Parts: sequence; structure tokens; C-alpha cells
Amino acid sequence: MSIKIKSGSTEEFFSRGKAIAKDLDAGKPIKGGVTLSFEKADDMARMLTVARIRLVKAIRENPGTYKSIARAVHRRPAAVAKDILLLKNAGIVRVYKVKNPKHGNMNFVEPVSKEVRLEAVI
Repeated sequence: MSIKIKSGSTEEFFSRGKAIAKDLDAGKPIKGGVTLSFEKADDMARMLTVARIRLVKAIRENPGTYKSIARAVHRRPAAVAKDILLLKNAGIVRVYKVKNPKHGNMNFVEPVSKEVRLEAVI
């Protein structure tokens, strides 16, 4: 599965939805993947900062706990946790609980997809 993050008009968004609905009505399988659309390229840029793009790359290369990821990107754990929540809500990463060998549980972060494509129209 891949994730495509793009900017585009409302008309393009609804056109894609209609095409998917037609394929479903015709009994055709839906192509795998997720598209996260922004109406304006600058809205997309505000969501996908350089720090968040580095964070996604680090999570893809080495999924792990908030703390281990924060160390890998040389950022404070609180800032990384805030960005991971935003990426999770956007569907780019998944977070789930795993047993901590020392005690309790900890959050583990991994990418939803092996590939994230960025596409902006200005």
C-alpha cells in the first residue's frame, strides 16, 4: 500500500471519489493506497514540515518508541510525540501499545505504508 499526499481542487477530490464509486458499482476492485488531499499547497506545506518529513523517514527506517525515535531525529520527546499524533491522525503512521520488558506498556510507532508520495500543484 502507498500513501499519496497531494494538493488539488475540491473538484478533483470529488472526481476521484466518483471514479472509485463507479468502479465499485461495476464490481471492480479498488486500487490499494490512500490519498490525503489538501485544497491548497501551502496547507499541505504547513502540515508536512521538514521536521515531520524527517520524522516519517526515521519511523520508516527504524520503527520504535517515541523515545527511540526522538533520539534518532535529535528532537525533544514531547515535540516528537506531538508530531506523531498529527501524523497518526492523518493516517501516515500507526501507534499501538506493546509490553515494556521492565514494566507496563509503551507506545510503538510504525509507518502505515512503505511509501509516501508528495505531490503539490502550485
